[in-house]
Amino acid sequence: MGTRRGVSRAAAGLVAELNAVWAVGSVVVAATGVLPATTAGTIWIVAQAFVVGGFAALQFIGRRRAA
Repeated sequence: MGTRRGVSRAAAGLVAELNAVWAVGSVVVAATGVLPATTAGTIWIVAQAFVVGGFAALQFIGRRRAA
């Protein structure tokens, strides 16, 4: 998508939604311990969830402003 001149609203929305799902899923995995991880691994999972969640929020904001 980064090489295109314009991105459809549907595609931008899909990417933002998938990022949001990824972030929430990562927190759920870390909280439930469904996948074994060390303490450092759990911290890393939560940290990347916050980063991806931040990207999703910015993508939703950008999509709304582009409307």
